[in-house]
Amino acid sequence: TALTMATLFSHGATHLLCGEADRILVDPYYVRNHTTGTRTAELLARWYDFSVAHAELLFPAGINDVTGSFAGAYNDDIDITYADTATDHIARAGTVWRRITETTGNAGVSRYVMHLINLTGQDDTEWDAPRNEAGDPGPGTLRLRRTAQALPRVSYADPDAQHRLVPVELTTDGDFLHATVPAPARWQIVVIEPHHAPR
Repeated sequence: TALTMATLFSHGATHLLCGEADRILVDPYYVRNHTTGTRTAELLARWYDFSVAHAELLFPAGINDVTGSFAGAYNDDIDITYADTATDHIARAGTVWRRITETTGNAGVSRYVMHLINLTGQDDTEWDAPRNEAGDPGPGTLRLRRTAQALPRVSYADPDAQHRLVPVELTTDGDFLHATVPAPARWQIVVIEPHHAPR
């Protein structure tokens, strides 16, 4: 359920999952539902609260996937690496699935949201197969190409580990900026805002 929600929320979508009271839908046919277990109910509340708190980053009308324009060896403008875990622009078992979206905030200023979906510990990416516990990719090293004299504002949040956006410290290395970001539990967002973007 968490990986399904991470996939949907990171694409600006939601799904019909929760029914009335303590019920969760388990089939497109609404009659088929189960009572929600305590741990599942807590996870759903935590993740839906997270999606509401960050709705302007996740569900804006003009969201665009810009992964191919910014990340990877040919572009190298925004990316993240882990010491012992690969990242990938598509969902591959054993990696951190990295996507970057662009949204327009107040005053028409673009900001970027990097979605990090933790697929370490998984044997496959079948949507309807049982999942293993998530592995630990360790902290990530964020790398940004510097485009202005003033530094951007970078922060992260995670529905399982850090519900509110927390700023990270940037260091300068020539044309690039670096920051250390904690490992994603199952899904983490890293928000990159130009220095003049209002909050």
